[in-house]
Amino acid sequence: MAAADRPIRFLRLPEVMAVTGLSRSQVYKLIADRAFPRQVKLTLSTSAWVEAEVQEWCQARVAEREATAGPPALQRRSPPIPSRGRAGSQRLTRARTAAKHYCSFRAA
Repeated sequence: MAAADRPIRFLRLPEVMAVTGLSRSQVYKLIADRAFPRQVKLTLSTSAWVEAEVQEWCQARVAEREATAGPPALQRRSPPIPSRGRAGSQRLTRARTAAKHYCSFRAA
């Protein structure tokens, strides 16, 4: 079946969010920035997106990634997550000690 022969299928917002992985606010922000397909007004209180347009947007994101990705060895790795260090563990120890003393005081 050619694309012109296929019936138009509409996606409501929860389906758009599931297909794209975007949040509600991000979908509307991208629409405002003209970076995402606009919704179609079906009734006074109902809007939906054309499935083919949403799929094209998703395919464009994948194509964009493929065009900008270098060889695997040249891709950047995310920096390591810094540890809390000594100060973080000291705060945790103080909190545990304070809780222990409070509990023993209450029990007496």
